[in-house]
Amino acid sequence: MVRPVNAPGAGPRHGENGPVGQPPLVPASCLPSLPLALAIGRYFDTQVEEVFSGAFLLAARRSETVAGLVDRRDERINPVDRDASLLAGAAVLLAVLVMFVVEIAQGQDGSPYAALGALGGVAYVTALVVLRLRR
Repeated sequence: MVRPVNAPGAGPRHGENGPVGQPPLVPASCLPSLPLALAIGRYFDTQVEEVFSGAFLLAARRSETVAGLVDRRDERINPVDRDASLLAGAAVLLAVLVMFVVEIAQGQDGSPYAALGALGGVAYVTALVVLRLRR
């Protein structure tokens, strides 16, 4: 005869993070490897940054666009950079709005995306006021 899972003596109850009333074992078992993971992560992060910086500077020798991004004296690149920044900002704003709606539709609170949207709105209004006062 098979006892139901919630019958007395069927074993420990399980919550979201494992058996109820037992301490989490996974984070404690990861602590000894944390310094090693941080050391390796720092080493590779630095190497990746150096490789991309070197590739960017080498590309600046051959590409007028990359050279314009490195050296801001060329006035032709500034409107292109402004338009690219505008499109990137619009894409991020659209993504935040879509993710907010999806999270609300799934029954969650959507607060992370609401905070990002509010931050974008405050940054926009601040930039608008500062740029208006400068011109």
